[in-house]
Amino acid sequence: EELTLLPDAVTNSLDKLQDREYVSNGQNQTHEHYIKVVGTTFKYLDVGTLSSYKYTSHSATYHANTKLPVIKFHYDISPMNVVVTESYKPLYQFVTSMFAIIGGVFTVFGLMDGVVYNTQTLLLKQKLQLGKQS
Repeated sequence: EELTLLPDAVTNSLDKLQDREYVSNGQNQTHEHYIKVVGTTFKYLDVGTLSSYKYTSHSATYHANTKLPVIKFHYDISPMNVVVTESYKPLYQFVTSMFAIIGGVFTVFGLMDGVVYNTQTLLLKQKLQLGKQS
């Protein structure tokens, strides 16, 4: 049941190496698997805390100088932990943000209107002064 609470990105990465076969057809074939593991904690509002691990894997096959087939696993366990927290934004924060956006747009348009008006007035005065001098 806990697996259904995890996001799809996590459940898709839980068993990447499952159902994969690495067959050695020769004597000196080596299979190396590099696995990076990162802890992930999900904090849900209604369910509580759920811990999981995500990992990425990379595999390589090559011929070595040994007579027996070899398989190697290299684990890199990350000391960092990803914490995903579910939260909600109260209505008053949404309303405050909307008023801030509307006020910012109003201010920018007011500044633009002032610049256009003052430029137009200055140009009109200069044109009138040129007309008086002739």
